[in-house]
Amino acid sequence: MKKRILVFLVILALLAVGGQGLVAAQSGTAQRAVALEAVTLYDAPGGGSVASLAASTIVTVTKTDETGGWLYVEAADGAGYAPAGSFLMLDYPLLSHKAVISSANEDGFPVLSAKELESEPVAALKYGDVVDVLTEMDNWFVVAADGKVGWMLRAAVPPGFSLGVVSPGDAPELGIYAEADLGSSIVTTVPNGSQLYVGAADGQWASVITLDGVAGWVLGSSVVALPNTSVETDVNVKCDIYDDASRDANLLVSLPNNVMLTFIEAVDEEWFEVYHPDFGFGYAMAPNLTPVYPLVSLVYTDAKAALVDSGDASEVGLFAEQDFGSDLVATVPGGQMVYIVAEDELWSSVMAMDGSSGWALASTLAPLPMVMVEPIVGGDAQAGVYAGPDFASDVLGVIDAGVAVYYMGPVDDSWMEIYDPVLGMGYVLTSYFSGPYSVATVQVGGAVVREGPNDTIYNAVAELPAGTQVIVKGKDSSSDWIQVSIPFAELDYGYNGVDGWMRSFLFVDADNNTDLDASYLVVTAE
Repeated sequence: MKKRILVFLVILALLAVGGQGLVAAQSGTAQRAVALEAVTLYDAPGGGSVASLAASTIVTVTKTDETGGWLYVEAADGAGYAPAGSFLMLDYPLLSHKAVISSANEDGFPVLSAKELESEPVAALKYGDVVDVLTEMDNWFVVAADGKVGWMLRAAVPPGFSLGVVSPGDAPELGIYAEADLGSSIVTTVPNGSQLYVGAADGQWASVITLDGVAGWVLGSSVVALPNTSVETDVNVKCDIYDDASRDANLLVSLPNNVMLTFIEAVDEEWFEVYHPDFGFGYAMAPNLTPVYPLVSLVYTDAKAALVDSGDASEVGLFAEQDFGSDLVATVPGGQMVYIVAEDELWSSVMAMDGSSGWALASTLAPLPMVMVEPIVGGDAQAGVYAGPDFASDVLGVIDAGVAVYYMGPVDDSWMEIYDPVLGMGYVLTSYFSGPYSVATVQVGGAVVREGPNDTIYNAVAELPAGTQVIVKGKDSSSDWIQVSIPFAELDYGYNGVDGWMRSFLFVDADNNTDLDASYLVVTAE
């Protein structure tokens, strides 16, 4: 296997202040972004053209100009300045939301290469899969799944529910009852034709939630569940919606470009039945609409990653309840990663990588450290993962630049141990990866970020409010200062660069508790 590996050499300056050796961690955790459109890169803001990037290209943002209106980005096809509005900032892996696909589709949900329905899929996901949601925009998620970053159509639907609509009836409004009983109180009413979320059915009744969050029960015959699929009006042709599948039918509305509609069914090769809350149900000519893709609904979770430690056994059982006497719903092999979604002293509720879920003994799970590394971004670099800390070992696979993996610890000056959900445990060359990084939350308002770890020598470059999350990349030998990267999403002003140093006490709360996982981040002073 040919491995193309970019070696990025970082020269670290070692400063001695007050008798303490100060050591900078390796760089490489600059913030990533995705291009919203085709972008031209310039050698300076408003300068000469140096490269071009396609829409949906993932780039690394290393700094801004003084105004904050231009970003300096690096990508496989070149590096340079581009207008900030051309990009959407992506969260760091440790800051991104974990989410579970909560809606089912027989063919799976495509992760698309661009924010366009006709773009090529890069991965397909199914019900129960766990993804990292890097950011959201309009009707789209940007997700990381199966080692790929791409776009997915979103549906903001509560778990267990689907989008529905109130059927036209004789009365202008539909009553929603507190219980599945006509004798119970009416908690609210909704107009005929309005949307709501439809959940479980109980005989003649269906549970519903209104769009403003009121829950209750309605007669099942009074609501229609809408399919979890969509189409979009073509960018080049005006789309007319009729009240029947005929050009002689009454025209309901003429839609502009790029309007998202709910796809009901294909009447024939020429006509689609569609739905939109502005006009209800109608019919549109199929050639005026883009291909149909399913909408995905995600449930956010604070899941923690853990490895299954099966001991002498080959696998660990997942039970329906916190009881060995309950049903065994699944088994998970030792060494596989799972997500812990709830736990007590004895049991943990987990989701396996295949979407199965249940309760496992907490003692059979080993939480992964919330410390990450990633191949140093630049070009089309890939880093080899080996079965042992030497080149004679088997190659397990490669990790693309910008894909974060769990940092398990150093082996020696040349090798580190990592964990990747696909490849498992392995060893990589330290020089090909960023320094390990964690996450911390600033606990003190007005926290100052400086160019270096000294209040007297270095200028202040930012001031952060309490609650700001930062990426922790290392600390000085005295542990008094923490080296951080500040996500662009946390900044509401121009800032020429994202790195700095902060006092370590800024991350400790009034009870002397800290969310700073810096045990892996000590760099020995020379």
